[in-house]
Order: sequence, then structure tokens, then C-alpha cells
Amino acid sequence: MDRARVVFFALLFPFLLASFTPQTENPEARLREWRKGVWLLPDGSFTVYTDSHYFVLVASGDSSNPNVYCGASQVRYNAKGMARKQVLRLRQVPGHHAVFFTENIFQEDKTETPLKIDATLFTPGACNIKEG
Repeated sequence: MDRARVVFFALLFPFLLASFTPQTENPEARLREWRKGVWLLPDGSFTVYTDSHYFVLVASGDSSNPNVYCGASQVRYNAKGMARKQVLRLRQVPGHHAVFFTENIFQEDKTETPLKIDATLFTPGACNIKEG
């Protein structure tokens, strides 16, 4: 084997090894893993998912004709899917006043109230919106 092939396989080996690393079979952990990160869309908007939060920002237009959406949500995963509770929203569409919504999710000790999840509300292949 020539030197170029040895170098090639030496560089390729870590990637091959990583691809054969066992994946978790826990659906909740898998969903969290798939969502986590920053998602950039072609329109310039972006979303950020963490283990427990979701943030989105969309902005277009200009100061005389703004189209702005900014939101923050709590997220929680289980074996059947993901639940999201929006806690902050700023929305302004062209020709309208800005609409602002916020919900206090903090407890007296300044910790965040955990998002409760009801797994009985999940329906395979469907998005269910309950109570807003």
C-alpha cells in the first residue's frame, strides 16, 4: 500500500469509528439529540434548540414595514414526542402594531417551573395543540 493510501485511511479511521459507535435506543434522548442545535433557514430566520428551551427569530422588511417574530419556549421530550410551551412572543406584521406576550415561569426561588407533559395527549403523526 502506498503512502497516500495509508494517510487516507489514517484520516478516515476516526470517522469510521464514530459511525459505528452504538446509538442510544432511548426515544426521549434520541428526540432531544436530533433537535438540539442551531437551525438556519434560507429566509434568514433561525431557531435554537437546547435540552429544555427553544428560541426563534425571524426578521424581514425595514423600519417602515417590519415583519418580526421572536419567541422563546420551554420544551420537554418523552418517548412519544416533544411538548412546547411558549413563554415569550413578540410579533409585528407589516401595517400592524407589535403584539407582545410573556408568561412568568419562575418560582419564588428564581428557578424555572418545569414544563409538565401529559403523554396521553400525543397522537402518532399529529400535532396536538391544547389550551392555546
